[in-house]
Amino acid sequence: MMLSHKDLELMVALSQHKNFGKAASHCKLSQPAFSLRLKKMEKITQAPLVMRGNSFKGFTREGDLILNWANKLLADSESMRQEIQALKNIIDGRLVLGIVPTAMSFATKISAKLRRKNPNLSIEIHSLTSDEILKKIEKCTLDAGVIPIKNSDDHFADFLYEEHYVLIAPRTLAKSGNSNLTWEDAARLPLCLLTNDRYIKQHIYDTFEQVKINPKVVVEANDLSAVMAQVTTGNAATILPFSSVNYLTKVNSLLIFDLVEPVVVEKIGLVFNDQSALRPIALELRELTNKPL
Repeated sequence: MMLSHKDLELMVALSQHKNFGKAASHCKLSQPAFSLRLKKMEKITQAPLVMRGNSFKGFTREGDLILNWANKLLADSESMRQEIQALKNIIDGRLVLGIVPTAMSFATKISAKLRRKNPNLSIEIHSLTSDEILKKIEKCTLDAGVIPIKNSDDHFADFLYEEHYVLIAPRTLAKSGNSNLTWEDAARLPLCLLTNDRYIKQHIYDTFEQVKINPKVVVEANDLSAVMAQVTTGNAATILPFSSVNYLTKVNSLLIFDLVEPVVVEKIGLVFNDQSALRPIALELRELTNKPL
């Protein structure tokens, strides 16, 4: 006897919610029915799938193995469903995107454009670091991601746009007049830097090392809103990719400078997992990203 499609969905729901009750509700089952089904799955596989306790403690090694296969098989099933619908000229279903926080303004534009063209499509957006996006793409829990790229590696990658860095500062720390500041000038200001994305962090510290000056980093935060809270209250300035400015609130009260000497440019790309790269929804996304927004 093999595990059913519904069994695989149950495993995925449990991995997403990490709570038996919430996973059962997501699968439209009572919690006793959910637990009974899980026991039947363990009987079929002849292996424990979850670590027992009053609450969900995680999957066993066997459970993790089945979860990985569940993600892949459900992704293939969704690809087949989408292709059948596409034969009827219908693009529907759900597109799950992982976006680095600093690219959210781009994600907002492209998702709106995609929905206007395909009103039956639903889009789920997760704000994640580049590393998290790549890991979830490999596990087939994301269809695509928007991240800084150097090369495509083992992923399907489409170049989207080039990004440059800006300094965002409260008026109490910087003076208006010039549209540019050098990285050396930026290093003299108290800085609050975003630390949750190693690509952005590495670019910033590599550039300071290039100009042979140590920045005055007074605060680090792993959340973009926490960084901007430091800036808007006047505690520090920050360095971010330019496109993130359109996504931020309260920037009208701040000063924004392009950083020069050197001008640091990085590529932002759209990456796919193997299962979703050729889906009708993914092809629609790729087509739209190749056109001006």
